[in-house]
Amino acid sequence: MQIYNVIGKNQTKRTSHHAPMNLGLEYLDLYLIHFPVSLKPGSEYPFNQEEEDLLPMDFRSIWETMEECLTKFIGVSNFSCKKLEILLSTAEIPPVVNQVEMNPVWQQKKLMEFCESKGIVITATFHWGELEHLGGQ
Repeated sequence: MQIYNVIGKNQTKRTSHHAPMNLGLEYLDLYLIHFPVSLKPGSEYPFNQEEEDLLPMDFRSIWETMEECLTKFIGVSNFSCKKLEILLSTAEIPPVVNQVEMNPVWQQKKLMEFCESKGIVITATFHWGELEHLGGQ
């Protein structure tokens, strides 16, 4: 299950604690924080990525909330080495996965090496590349 950081800690807490029950489960295998930023209240996904809609993510409070959840593992998506370093400096439970765009055109070797050194598995999205890179439409 992916969590979008739209409102912050309180909404994340409500979502993370109720999601397993709403799905008829005792727990979830993986919660995935989708972006390393928060969105202004009232912003909706998908968003236009306008700078005024983006807020710095409160890594500590969001991650503490995730650590309290009914989930086996916590992961992230679209986190750079720098964002992962910030998160790892305060997290008691490190993320097990970082889901990022990775393909033959964009191999992200530095990020892959960093994640490997920290025991974080990379899950590739757009693993064949976006259509525009492959001559598609």
